[in-house]
Amino acid sequence: MKIILIENVDRVGTAGSVINVKDGFARNYLIPKKLAILATAGNIKKVEAIKADAEEKQNVLIAQYKENAAKIANLSAEFTRKADENGHLFGSVSENDIVNYLLENGLTVHKSHIVIAETLKEVGEFSVKVSFTQDIVADLKIVINKE
Repeated sequence: MKIILIENVDRVGTAGSVINVKDGFARNYLIPKKLAILATAGNIKKVEAIKADAEEKQNVLIAQYKENAAKIANLSAEFTRKADENGHLFGSVSENDIVNYLLENGLTVHKSHIVIAETLKEVGEFSVKVSFTQDIVADLKIVINKE
């Protein structure tokens, strides 16, 4: 089935692209989620407008990501957890904990943007990357204290 993507779809294509996909994928996923429209003669004439809208949305999103990255670079998240005498936590600090901390500070970040290199299961200071795109990455300082 020939469709026009309205939004960027990972591993499928970018907004404004006219592509062929399997009928079921288009009917059951892309079109109901308003990610694509059928490639009719009338809709093909609108491709440039779709590309312009998508580019404008992308620019707004990138500006928001840059603003959030600048704010995150100035933050230091502090968590208090139960730990044994050696400083090993009984639990850990997860992406959800970091997302909740950022939400409390007025920043909406999806947990998939948080990149934890190693499990945070010890008392101490750590650095966690918040990766919005390949180019926009912020380092968040994490301090874990013993309860």
